Amino acid sequence: MKTPKLFDRLHARLGDFWWYSLMLFCACRAGDAIQAYIGLCLVPKYVGQDELGAVMPLQQLSGLFAVPLAILATVFAKYVNTYATRGEYGKVKSFIRDVLLVACVAFLFCIATAYVVIPHFYERLNVQEGLLTVLILASGFATNISSLFTSALQGLKKFKAITVQSLIGTPIRLVTLMVAMPVRALSGYILGQTTPPAACSILAACSLHRDLRTTTVDTAWRKDIPEIWRYLWPVAIYMGVCSILSSVNATIYRQRLPDIESSAYYMLTRFAETAGYIGSSIMMVLVPLASEAHEKGKNNLRILAQTVIASIGCASALALIFVVAAKPLFAAVETWKAYAPYSFLLAPQTLATGIIIASGMIVAYEMACRRFRIAAIALILNFLWNAFLVTFTGADFFHGILPESSIYTMKSLEVATLPHMTGLTLGFAALQLAVVAGLAFRKK
Repeated sequence: MKTPKLFDRLHARLGDFWWYSLMLFCACRAGDAIQAYIGLCLVPKYVGQDELGAVMPLQQLSGLFAVPLAILATVFAKYVNTYATRGEYGKVKSFIRDVLLVACVAFLFCIATAYVVIPHFYERLNVQEGLLTVLILASGFATNISSLFTSALQGLKKFKAITVQSLIGTPIRLVTLMVAMPVRALSGYILGQTTPPAACSILAACSLHRDLRTTTVDTAWRKDIPEIWRYLWPVAIYMGVCSILSSVNATIYRQRLPDIESSAYYMLTRFAETAGYIGSSIMMVLVPLASEAHEKGKNNLRILAQTVIASIGCASALALIFVVAAKPLFAAVETWKAYAPYSFLLAPQTLATGIIIASGMIVAYEMACRRFRIAAIALILNFLWNAFLVTFTGADFFHGILPESSIYTMKSLEVATLPHMTGLTLGFAALQLAVVAGLAFRKK
């Protein structure tokens, strides 16, 4: 009996925000050892160096062609939280049912678009199609349907159910990959992206059914469609363009860099993503609580500042560790040794990841509060960054368009190398954070 009371006292002392963030962090980290094994050992074991650099772009594609569903999930979480804050659970139940139906219809549009566009990506990624298109679409659909269910749980602040999802997802993925990747590495990898969200959707649906089964459906939420649309269209622009830019960015690393460097980039990002562990856990709690506070006429800028500092602080500490540990780390495993010459890039890549997560927190917070100016500025900066990368890594395209002296200057900068692209990414991330943080925390 003492242990529950201890947890209750700790919960009361920390408050809902940090308590649930800590709970999600512990649950997510429980699967990190498995994730690390998957990303750093299992994938390099079955995916050759000639295709390893294509893993991340393919993963981005599964999200790109389900963008309409991702947009729905973001708006969905906002309004589930809004109705729940008002105690209108009948609207919540009706809203969930109607949005899931819309999501299924929207996915038909995703399928049609994918079959037209995806083959062009395969050519640039230098991979064989096989069953990849079907699996990419399945992964995108499963992931975003799962996001809809998770958004419903998030909006209702059912963080315990989200914690259970975090615990079961990674083991399911590992089992799928161990069975499928020996048959066809890339297809097996994408299949491994599909099964965890499918399982989590079933779990979330059961949880929601249990909580809402006695609630009477109230379709009155449909009167809010004009208001929802006013919230949806800026979210749609932001998320749609960001998804395209993310896919372009990942494709540049695969297409413009040698195989060894694009593969090294994959390995670096697997280690560097640990810098986002705290930020991603906090974000799950920050968004619904920010939305709830906004609907009640309050603000959580102090908590936002704490989360941004926590993300950057942890990333900085981890980057300092990697300054010393990166080289022996890459030398420790046979499949990693080929990428040891690039180990010095792990520290800046890790720091950039933490800074990007911090910027994302600020944008997500602002959007949860129905403010989109900072999101628009962040989007413009991302567009200019990608335009710079595309231009300066593909200078040869401009022969006959630009003066030869300009092309020579672009090529002389040697942007299309992994060290230069890593350094530039860190610089851009710092600039973006300075801009969005300056706008978010300026005195009113």
